[in-house]
Amino acid sequence: MAELVLAAKERGETGKGAASRLRRAGFLPAVVYGKALGNLPVQVETKEVEKILARAGEKSLIRLRIQDGQAREYSTLIREIQRHPVKRDLVHIDFYQISLEEDLVTEVPVLLEGEPPGVKAGGVLQHSARTVEVECRPADLPAELILDISSLGLGEVARVADLPVPPGVRVRTDPDMVLASIVVPRGVTGEEAPPAEGGPAEEK
Repeated sequence: MAELVLAAKERGETGKGAASRLRRAGFLPAVVYGKALGNLPVQVETKEVEKILARAGEKSLIRLRIQDGQAREYSTLIREIQRHPVKRDLVHIDFYQISLEEDLVTEVPVLLEGEPPGVKAGGVLQHSARTVEVECRPADLPAELILDISSLGLGEVARVADLPVPPGVRVRTDPDMVLASIVVPRGVTGEEAPPAEGGPAEEK
């Protein structure tokens, strides 16, 4: 994953009042966490953060360029994003500093791809787990992992072990954990509807 660059400035004021003024001016209050930094309050342009999220998602590798007389740069990942509960506008963002020379452990989204024949036959797709834990160097961190479910029939499942993983990435999540399954609804019968893996169907 290529590093994206985001300009930032140190915040002189903190608190709700200062944060509200920043947001009205088009800036987002943020904090950078790091071993050498501690907790460093900064501000970033809201529209630039939105661009990064739209382009690369929340697992973006971001080079935070702090411009306050003496330019400093830190490789970071997004730790937490806060949005307004109703408007969904960005309210606050946390970054944490990483080393490009050390492995990191983080969660990566799992996206489903394809049209399962089991759904066409009347089954219901269940996306059981939407993230997996991976370990890799920051430069190898994928924005997401794509799971092909185009071959899943009625009662079949796809597990973590079925995920294609790019070079340099190790999945730490249990390989037997189910990510997606085609559930057989009541009333669907026939050879095309075997019992779902992982145990008998729940009685209703």
